This record gives sequence, structure tokens and C-alpha cells, in this order.
Amino acid sequence: MPSNPSEQSPTSPSLPPRSTRSVRGIAGVALALGLVGLVGAGCAKEEPTAAGADSVKVVLTDQGCEPSPSQVETGKRTFSVSNDGANGVSEAELRAENGQSILGERENISPGLSGTFTLNLAEGTYKIYCPGAKQDTWTFTVKGGEKVADWHDNPALVTAVDGYADYVQTQTKDLVAKTQAFADAVDSGDIDAAKQAYVAARLPYERIEPVAESFGDLDPRIDGRLGDNGNAPDDFIGFHRIEKALWADESLAGMRPIAAGLVTDVGKLQKLVADKAKSYDPNEVTNGALELMNEVLTSKISGEEERYSHIDLVDFQANFDGSMKTVDLLRPVLSKSAPDLLGKIDAAAKKVQAQLDELKADPGYDGTGFVEWSCAPESETGDLPEGCVVTETAKVTTAQRRALTDAGKPLAALLAQVPVKVVR
Repeated sequence: MPSNPSEQSPTSPSLPPRSTRSVRGIAGVALALGLVGLVGAGCAKEEPTAAGADSVKVVLTDQGCEPSPSQVETGKRTFSVSNDGANGVSEAELRAENGQSILGERENISPGLSGTFTLNLAEGTYKIYCPGAKQDTWTFTVKGGEKVADWHDNPALVTAVDGYADYVQTQTKDLVAKTQAFADAVDSGDIDAAKQAYVAARLPYERIEPVAESFGDLDPRIDGRLGDNGNAPDDFIGFHRIEKALWADESLAGMRPIAAGLVTDVGKLQKLVADKAKSYDPNEVTNGALELMNEVLTSKISGEEERYSHIDLVDFQANFDGSMKTVDLLRPVLSKSAPDLLGKIDAAAKKVQAQLDELKADPGYDGTGFVEWSCAPESETGDLPEGCVVTETAKVTTAQRRALTDAGKPLAALLAQVPVKVVR
């Protein structure tokens, strides 16, 4: 144990590591598609590191993720995250001192992989968080050095952040309404109606997923996959438990209490989002845009999330839409601070949407407006996430998977440059 370990913050969340539910499948899918550089959301050589940015090393181990150095001066800093043989720890986050706001992160760093994220940091105390480690929270201090402009002095940036808070609240309100409609359909026992309501309820959640993930155990309760909350029969709850009942079991027996619990949990999320409305940070906003794209390019490309319904393309579009909404909110800022970068982002976004458009259909699989997705087996073992099957009826090809990831990868790399362009 290091000589001066930080005490775990009482306000820090206790999340199951998000990447444990996906990193094994990600590696296999990426290798199968020839997308090794995509694993871990970009190895260090894949991502541009800001010129002159001082590096902070964060090595993931089963014991923790102590930053080195643990104190830096204000200004532009690049966090280099690597994994030293930790199988149960695969991500590092920089959080605000309150432990909630995720300012920057790198996920899906399995042993032997690495990645970076760069931020422009003002003076203050932060937390490095690595879910799954024996000590998962470490203090990181920023003080002295160059003066970082207060983002509150930039009216366009204030407007963007306020707009993001409004957008998240609007989507959460929609989520509550559509989840209640979903629960009502489950209560009725009408499987077809419940399937349609499930698809509708997924959209608002997927647009704001990074915000939901910041609130402790709510994301695993709402959106957890099999095994995320434990391995007891009653531990599998939320959207995906009912998804399994609808598409795999073809029975809603026993799902009423699961649906009622889901309604309760999204109601809690709505309250937390409302309470947080005035405390967003620009870094948190820009990180949300990047992480939504990484959701598409890493865990979800394997089909592991919607493993029973195979409506993954609905999630992809919602993630992409949420990411681009953030870009639009930041457009007045970026048009002045980084017009060239903004132009590249717009061009890359058009290519991603073009690939998604190629997979649209009318009315589409189960009325989703898209073709059916399917799970992809791990290349080395042929294994799939539990309950995930390669469907014979799926219309998506390996070439189309590759085309979508090839289009999305440059966009993610460009979005990674946004944080240091909006906060100077």
C-alpha cells in the first residue's frame, strides 16, 4: 500500500465497474473486426495529446489507481491511464471533489492497454476513481501555476452549460413518463405493447447515460446487465431483466415488481438530476459527449447490451444524438475558440449518421426503424456474453459493423480534443 493513501471520500459513489460488463467482449469483437486500436477507446498512440500538456500517470491495479504525481499546477494536463494486470479494474475517472461530476475518464482499459484524456484544470481538489479496486478513490490536487480563466466569465459557455442542464432534465422527464408507460404495458400482460414501450423508454435514457452513471448505483439498477448487481436470482433487475422476459422468455410472469422498481429508480434519477441542475462543469459536459460516442464504439458494438432484444441500433442512434446535442450547445463557443475542430467534428458526424442511415428500415425490426442487430462472438474463444446469441435473422453484416466503427473512431478522437478548447 502506498505510504499516504487517501481516505475514501464519503461522498464518492460505490459503483460496480461499468467496463467489467463489457471489456472481455470488446477485446474479442475488436480483434474480430480488425479494430485493435479501438479497444480501450483508443490506445495512447491513437489519440492526440495536447502539445505541452504535462502528463499524470494513472496505473490501474487490483489495489488501486494512485495518480503520479498526486498534485499538479493548474492548466492543461493529460492523464495517461494504463492497466498493470488488473482484471477487475478497467477504468479511471477524474471527478469533482463531491464525487459526482465526472470531468474526464478512460474506460475499457484491460491488461496491456492504455488510453489518455486531457483537461484544462482550475485550482481545486479532485478525486481519481477506479471502480473495482481495493482502494477505489484517491485525492488529486491542483494548485498554483498559470491562472485558468473562470468559465463563468464566458457568457456563451454559461449558456451552453445551462442548456445542457435543461436538456438532461427534459430527457429525464421524458424517461419517467415513458418508463411509466412501459410499466403499465408490463402490468397489462400485453407482450407486444410492452416491447414497443420498452423501445420508446430506452431512447431518453441512452441520450443522457453518462449523467445517469454519475449517481452511484442507480445506473446498474436501471440499466445493469446480467451479473452487474450480483449473481443471486433477485439481483438481475431493471430494463434488461424485463427485456429478457419479453424477447427470450416470451413471458411477463413475475415482472410487475421489477417494472415497479424501475419506475421508482427513474423517479430517483429525476430528482437527482433536478438537484444537480446548477452544478454542472464544462468538463463534465464535454466528457458526456465523448463517452456517448465511446458507448457506441466499445461495449455496444458487440451487441452485449440489448442481448435479448437486439434493438442495439436504437441505442446507437440515441447515444449519437445525445453526443451531437452537446456539440450543438457548445457550437457558439467552439466557433470562436476552435472553428477548424468544429468543422472536422461536423464532417465526421455526417459520416457516422450516414452509416446509421444505411441500417435503417421501414418499419424495421420490431418497429424500431432499423434492421436487427446481433451479438458478435469473441474471436479467441467464440464465447458470447451470457444470454447473448448470434441471431440468424439479423441483417447487419461484419462489413457494416466495421464501417460504423471506422466512421465513429475519428469522431471520438475529435471529441476528445473539445475539453481543452472550451475551457481556457
